[in-house]
Amino acid sequence: MIEGKGSYLQAVAQFVGSLEKIVSWYSATQTANLVTRAGNPPRIRLGAGKPQKIVADEAPLWLGWSGGDAPFKVRIEQAGVSVETRTESREATLARHRLKPGSAEIVIVDERGRSVRWPVQVVAAIPPLPDLASAAPTMAHRQYLSAGWLAMQDDGAYLLEAASRLNAIAASFPAAGALKAGLAAGEKPRS
Repeated sequence: MIEGKGSYLQAVAQFVGSLEKIVSWYSATQTANLVTRAGNPPRIRLGAGKPQKIVADEAPLWLGWSGGDAPFKVRIEQAGVSVETRTESREATLARHRLKPGSAEIVIVDERGRSVRWPVQVVAAIPPLPDLASAAPTMAHRQYLSAGWLAMQDDGAYLLEAASRLNAIAASFPAAGALKAGLAAGEKPRS
C-alpha cells in the first residue's frame, strides 16, 4: 500500500490505476485490429483525430486506424519529404528519421481511394520525463509508464507518440500492447 497523501508514489499509483482502466476496458471489448464494418472509409480514433505531436527521431512511427478496405497506402508528408508504405492490415509503421520540426500530415488511402488526412506537429523532443526508476522495476516497466505519462501530456497531444513507443515493447510486454490498442481505439489516460 502506498502511504502519504500527495506523495510521489501515491501519484504514480493513481497514474498506474488510470492505465490499468484502459487495459481492462480494451481487454473487455476485444476489438482486435480495430476492425469495423466493411465499406466504411478509414477513420483514426486515436485522439479523436486531434492534431498530434510526434518526435523527429530514428524510431518508427506506429499508426492504427479503423475502417477502409485493404490494401492501404499510408504516408507522412512534410515540405518536400514523403515517406510511404503499403499494408493489408489497419496498422502500419513508418520511418520518420527524415522529418524535421514543423507541420506535417499523415494520409491513409484505402483500395477505393477514400482517404483520411491527419495533421501532426513534428517536434525535436518530448517534454522532460519524470524519474520513474523507483516506481518501475525493469526497463520495460519504465517504458510503459513513460509512454502512459506522455499520453497524458498537453491534453493528449502526444497520444500517437505514446502509442508508437508502446508498439516498440508490445511483443514482449503484453500490457503495453493492450494500452496501445486502447489508445488507438480512442481511450485516453486520465490523471
